[in-house]
Amino acid sequence: MLYYSDKRVFLEDGGEIVVSSRADIENLVSSLCANSVYAYTENIKEGFITIAGGHRVGIGGRAVITQGEISNITNFSSVNIRIAREYKHSADSCMNIIEKNGRIFNTVIISAPGAGKTTLLRDMSRQLSKKYKVTVVDERFEIAAENHGLPQFDIGLQTDVLSGFSKSDGITHALRSLSPDVIICDEIGTAEDIRAIENVLKGGCKIITTMHGYSIQEAMEKKRELMSLFEVAVLLHKIKGKPEVAECLNLQE
Repeated sequence: MLYYSDKRVFLEDGGEIVVSSRADIENLVSSLCANSVYAYTENIKEGFITIAGGHRVGIGGRAVITQGEISNITNFSSVNIRIAREYKHSADSCMNIIEKNGRIFNTVIISAPGAGKTTLLRDMSRQLSKKYKVTVVDERFEIAAENHGLPQFDIGLQTDVLSGFSKSDGITHALRSLSPDVIICDEIGTAEDIRAIENVLKGGCKIITTMHGYSIQEAMEKKRELMSLFEVAVLLHKIKGKPEVAECLNLQE
C-alpha cells in the first residue's frame, strides 16, 4: 500500500490486490540491511532501521524477549518505509519567533507522528547555522542522514553532527567538545532527556527539539515539567504531504 498526500492506494495486478509473501518481506529486510541482518540487530530491536538518505524503515514481526527486554525481532511480517524529504524554507514562518535580535529561544516542535517535525528541524538547522554554531544530535540518523561522514541533507555550514549518539550522551559530548550556540535533537520524552536538556540550559546553550502531541495546550497540561524548559512552542500539521506551521507561540508571554 502507498500512502501519499492523504491518499491510500493498493497495488493491484489484474484487479487483484497484491499481497507480499513472507519471503518477499524477508528478502526486502535483508536487502535494506545490506544482506547482513545480524549487523543491524541493535536497530531492529528498536523496531526500525534507518537507511542511506535518512529514510526510516519500520519492521513488524515477532519479539524475542531476553531477561524481560526485547533483544531482537524475528519472523518479519511487514515493512513500513517512510520516505525522508527536504523542504527548504519550511521553517520561514516561525524563524522570527525562535530567533530574534541575536538571541535563540529554547524551542519545542509539537505534532502528531509523521507531520514533519524532523523536516522542520533540518530547515531550522540550515537557517540558524548562517549566524550560529549548531550541533545536531542525530540519534536515529534521520535529521542529517549522515552516510560515510556526509550529511544527505542541507543542515548548514556551521553545523556539527553527532550521529548515533543517544540524546543525553550527544548533548554531553557537544557541551564538552563542540561549544555550540544551539543543540538540535529529535523526539524527547524520557526523564533522562529532561535531565540532558537541563544541563544544556545550565551551560548557557540553547535547545531546539521535538515531541509528539496534538496541541500546545494539551502539552502544557500533560507535560508541564518538560514544557517549563522551553520559551517557544511550534505546532505542526501536514497539508498534501508537506509540513506546515499551524501555530507558533511564545510561552513567556
